[in-house]
Amino acid sequence: MDPSSKINSSIQQPYVKGPNTISNQQTDAASNAPAPVNDNVRDAVRRAIKQFSEDRMAKIASLQIREPVQALQNSLEELNKLSLSYANAVNLLDESEDDDDLDAQAEVARKEMAGLIQTLVEKHKSLGINKAWFDSWWLLERVDKNVREISLEYLTEQLLNRCVDRTCFLEETRKVIEAQKKQIIREFYQNTNAIADANQMSFDLFPIGSETHNRGKTPVQITFASNKTELFSIVFKPRDARIDALVIDLFGSFNNLDRANKSIDVTLPVYKILNVTPNSPYSLWEYIKPQPGVEWPGDTASTAIKAMNRSEQLLPQLMRLESICSYLNISDLHTDNLILFSPNQKDIQIVPIDLESIQYDSTTGLFLDRPDIPKLTEAEEELLKKCKSAIGDVPARFVPIVTSHFLTSLPRYNSYVKIAKNIVDTITRKNYTLAVEIARMEWLVLEDFLCNDVPYLIEYQSQIFYGPLNHNNPIARRTVK
Repeated sequence: MDPSSKINSSIQQPYVKGPNTISNQQTDAASNAPAPVNDNVRDAVRRAIKQFSEDRMAKIASLQIREPVQALQNSLEELNKLSLSYANAVNLLDESEDDDDLDAQAEVARKEMAGLIQTLVEKHKSLGINKAWFDSWWLLERVDKNVREISLEYLTEQLLNRCVDRTCFLEETRKVIEAQKKQIIREFYQNTNAIADANQMSFDLFPIGSETHNRGKTPVQITFASNKTELFSIVFKPRDARIDALVIDLFGSFNNLDRANKSIDVTLPVYKILNVTPNSPYSLWEYIKPQPGVEWPGDTASTAIKAMNRSEQLLPQLMRLESICSYLNISDLHTDNLILFSPNQKDIQIVPIDLESIQYDSTTGLFLDRPDIPKLTEAEEELLKKCKSAIGDVPARFVPIVTSHFLTSLPRYNSYVKIAKNIVDTITRKNYTLAVEIARMEWLVLEDFLCNDVPYLIEYQSQIFYGPLNHNNPIARRTVK
C-alpha cells in the first residue's frame, strides 16, 4: 500500500483553529518545515528543475502525452495560487482572535482547492494521479513564508515527473511482458486442463509498490485474462532477484529436512521467482494474494502480531524467519515487505517478498529487540553456509537509511542536503571511502527526490553503487586497512 494513502483526511476538512490531527508522515514533514531560504540550495533546486523540465519534454513527445501533461502543468499553476491563498488565510486566522470573515475566507479557499484537486484526479487518471499526491499542498501553511514559492516549484516538478516517469515505466513494462508472454504462461499458469494460448490472452498492469526507485519504477501486478475472464497474476519487479531466489530455494531445503534436523518445526513459504535473463534488471514473481481483510497494524511484525492477538499462531514463523535471515544478514523486513497469506481457511502464513537487502551490522527488522532463538542444527547451518557463500557473489541492495525516513523527506525541497549527508555518514561508518564529492552526492539525491523516488544503492565487490548496477555509478569503495 502506498504510505501516502495512510494520510488522515482531516487535512481536507473545514479549517479548525488549533492543532490538526494528521498522520506521522505529515507530522514529520510539517515539523521539519524549511527554514528561511538558502540561496545555494534554492539555486540548485531550480537548476535541477530546469534540467528535468527539458528532459520531460523529450519523454512526453515519444509517449504522445504532451497535451495532458501540459494541461496538468497549467492546472498546477492555478493550484499553487489557491494553496498560497489557503495558507495565508489559515495563518491570518491563527494569528487573530475569532474572526468570522477570516474563517469564511479560509473555508472558501479550502473548498476551491478541494474542488480543483478532485477535478485533476478525475481528469488525469491515465497519468496515475490520486488525491494523496496533493497532500503536501494542504500543508503549505506550516512552511516558512520565505520558502513557499520554491516549495511549490519543487512540488510541481515532482508531481509532473512522477506522472511522466510512471507512464514511461508502464510502457517499458508492457513491452517486456509482451516479449516474455509465452515464457510467463508456461512457467506460471497452473491450469493443466486448459490450452495456454498466448495469442488468446491479454494482460493488464497494476502498480503495487509502496515506493518508487530509479525514475518511477515499482513492482507491478500483471493480471492475465482470456475472454474477459481473469486467469492468473504474476508480479513484475524492475530489479535483479537472484538473492531472493537463493533464499526462497533455501526455505525449500529447510522444509525438506526431517524433524530431527530442524531447530524450529515450521514450514517456510516457497514460491517461484525468475530473472528474465541472467543479470537481468527485471524479475518475474509468483503472485501471493494477501489474506483479505487482514492488514499489518504497524511497521514491525513482532509488535503487529501482538496487536492482532495472533502471537501464538505467528510467533513461531517469525522466529524461524529470524533465525535464517539474521544468519544471512538480511534486513529491511518491515511489514511492507511481508504478506499475510492464507493457504487454507484455517492457517495464515507470513511471506517475505523482498529479501534483497544484505546489511552486515543491521537487524532483520522483524523484531524490535532480537529474541532468543533456538540453536541451529548442523544440517541447518550447513545449508545456511552454502547459501551465504552464494549470496556473496551477487549484488545486494544497500539501505543506508530507514525507508520511512526517505519517504518523510520527499515533500521538502531542501531535505536532499541532510539525506545526502546521512547517506555519506552511513557509508563511512561501514568502513567505506567516498569516491565522489559531497556535492555530487547531494545532486544525485536531489535528482531522485525531484522524481519522488527513494534512492536505490547497490553493494557489490567491495563497492557501493548509486542506482542499478548497470548504471555503473560507483560512489564508495571498501577501505583497505
